[in-house]
Amino acid sequence: MRALVEDRSLRLSGEKKYITGGLDADFLLVTALDETGGTRRIIYLPVGLLPAGALAELKLGMLQTTSHARLSLADFTLDGAFLLPADGRMVNRAIKRWGMVERALILEAYIGLCIYLARLPGVSEALEPGIAERLERLFDAQAKSRHARVDAAVSGERIDPRDTEIVDVAELSKYISRRADPAGLPAEELPRIDDLDLARLFSPRPADG
Repeated sequence: MRALVEDRSLRLSGEKKYITGGLDADFLLVTALDETGGTRRIIYLPVGLLPAGALAELKLGMLQTTSHARLSLADFTLDGAFLLPADGRMVNRAIKRWGMVERALILEAYIGLCIYLARLPGVSEALEPGIAERLERLFDAQAKSRHARVDAAVSGERIDPRDTEIVDVAELSKYISRRADPAGLPAEELPRIDDLDLARLFSPRPADG
């Protein structure tokens, strides 16, 4: 996304490809490269001000329990008051720091999904004893990591990039996916089984064949 600041207005052009929950959002925070100064800026973008069709549904083939969207703009003019007062260096630092927090939150939520499915009737009976308990220990460790990242991000301290045992999480999620029988599950639970495919985003090594 690119922004051209002109007096008291700005023009936005470009695309933001992946916005989880975008179709349900009231506003978006968009980063854009300022064409006048070459620095990155943050724009507060109320969804109600967007032109028709700018925010379109995006089909990912997974994560079907929430909406996804793509934002496309071409010379969209907006009042300059929606440009947040942050310089490029501050924006880049915030993106890096809070991106690490975001990844910790995603992994924590993913482990929570695995726990939910491991205890789900129709799945739990097909698993070895102790799978849910192993996942709960991983969840507790990841929750501590996430708390530490949030505290460090707020205070400006160095953020420890290490997550909980990602390999263990990926292997357990693949195990649940293999053992779960879709034929024995309610239709509303099937998208959650599909969401286990997210393991490939976390695993640092190729998935087993």
